[in-house]
Amino acid sequence: LDDLCLIPSIEWYREQYGSNSGLVCRFHQIGIAYCLEPSREVNIFRIIQECILNIHKHAEASFAEINLDYKPNKVILKIVDNGKGFPIGQLSEPKTPRFNFGLLNISERVDMMNGHLDLISEKGEGTSIIIEIPRE
Repeated sequence: LDDLCLIPSIEWYREQYGSNSGLVCRFHQIGIAYCLEPSREVNIFRIIQECILNIHKHAEASFAEINLDYKPNKVILKIVDNGKGFPIGQLSEPKTPRFNFGLLNISERVDMMNGHLDLISEKGEGTSIIIEIPRE
């Protein structure tokens, strides 16, 4: 990330992970990219890594899409997969702590940036994660 910046780093990760895992992963930048604080860019990159890892390990998906939308006052990160999905209520079940750990990590990173996280999933319908991060 230090050498490539955020957008090229996402592209690099998407290509590397996809070629090693078989997961087809597309990335779309929407709007004109601008620099964020380095810690925010690192957190966004780590969130993307965690999401793609979760998709590969848990979702049984063949496809994932990453959208990074640059708005004037915020960045919206949306990650969608075509996997098996899950009932959101499953997150509170005590027998899924390893699964919850990845989402907890994502949630903590979003909180550190004063962002907002929406998780949308239904069994058999895939999962969408939408994260809004203020520019500053």
